[in-house]
Amino acid sequence: MARSNIIAITLASENEKIQALAWAQEGAPTTVCVRIAPTSDKPSPHWRDFSLNEELSPLKKDAKAGAVAAIHSFFRQKVNNENIEWTIGGVWVTEISAGAESDLDSGTAHPQPLFNQISKKLEGDPPRTTTVANLHKAAEWFVDGPLTSLMKDESLDKYSEPILKASTVTTTLKTEELEEGMLLTNGTLFLPRPTEYGFTDYDLLKTAKDNDQYVLLQGQPGTGKTTLLLAALGEHEQIVCTGDTNRSNFVGRDVRVKGDWITKIGPLPRAMEKGIPLYVDEVAMCDPRELITLFSVMDDRKELTLDEFPDYNDGKPIKAKEGFYIVFATNPDSEGAILSDALMSRMDFEPEYTTDFDLVAKIIGSDHDELITVARSMETMRQNAEVGSALQFRDLVKFKKNHDIYGSKFAMAALVNKIRGESDREVLRDLIHRVMGVGNIPTFRI
Repeated sequence: MARSNIIAITLASENEKIQALAWAQEGAPTTVCVRIAPTSDKPSPHWRDFSLNEELSPLKKDAKAGAVAAIHSFFRQKVNNENIEWTIGGVWVTEISAGAESDLDSGTAHPQPLFNQISKKLEGDPPRTTTVANLHKAAEWFVDGPLTSLMKDESLDKYSEPILKASTVTTTLKTEELEEGMLLTNGTLFLPRPTEYGFTDYDLLKTAKDNDQYVLLQGQPGTGKTTLLLAALGEHEQIVCTGDTNRSNFVGRDVRVKGDWITKIGPLPRAMEKGIPLYVDEVAMCDPRELITLFSVMDDRKELTLDEFPDYNDGKPIKAKEGFYIVFATNPDSEGAILSDALMSRMDFEPEYTTDFDLVAKIIGSDHDELITVARSMETMRQNAEVGSALQFRDLVKFKKNHDIYGSKFAMAALVNKIRGESDREVLRDLIHRVMGVGNIPTFRI
């Protein structure tokens, strides 16, 4: 399925302030929408389609180029040679995932949740501003700046910042009821969680990436580590480590296909060549000696030599494109987990990531408040080493889904079965009986 891109800007003069956005799909005409900026009299002005002249309407193979070209055409059509200064307030860019493209067909109604989120972004402080003498100069600036960068296959980072964090985030947002929550393309709901340091976990990870800081998220399975990373990283490569993970799992190997040997490049060089993050999950399960491959691309040079593939890249080291980054996660309590000094010394910070029960309560609803109390109590017991495992974020969300589909008895039996070890299951059964008044939870069998 074709991919889409959206570009949004603000234009402000002494007397007028306009917001404009363009969305483009590969191989399809581009749509431009505009509205006046919100005022006290009109706090929520409507977005309206802006009809491009046929000769100016771009039809681009590349969606991002199409969106930039559409904004450029918008400038040209509104050319104003009067000497009125205009300020271009930032350029926000996002790539929309394949699953969201039905929302972006120009023949459908405007996808209101997407417009709501873009509107809020445009109303905030722009990341960058550029002042030009008139709209004609604004068009020239677009040609000399973002459009030229695209033609040279250069990053738009110096002109832009993401609206949504890229391709793993759909535009199926319910901003009012989810308060900026995101539905990821895997169907998982993500809600940023606040920290005691004045910013959310989502903002922390994005800022760390922008500043090339290496992060290791540590926590029990099901606390939401992977969900956070999917939301904050956007398009990425991923590897889940085991005790058998070796260099070939990172860089690739030669494989036999229909009698011929071909080189199958691994997630590390793919991420470097595409300029996207690499997510290394369960890193503590990997033999520390095998992590040397990763350490070699974490210095300032960010280069990878593939001696095992002498013909690949003409035998030259792979140089990471801008946007490449590595982030790590692990459950430090897993049997066999090793967090080596060599790994930890390269981390800028290694926060513990625990279940946010207030957030879970918000997601599964007030009908299950007593279950949240049970889960909090058992997690406290786990932290005090009274039990070996406890209910986490993912377990409680799955309980809600099972409850709605199969009923309470099934959901409760399935939930207790999530706990490892019969003694810990008995502790959970006892907590459920004392707090919720539910007893005789059967062993989960079908």
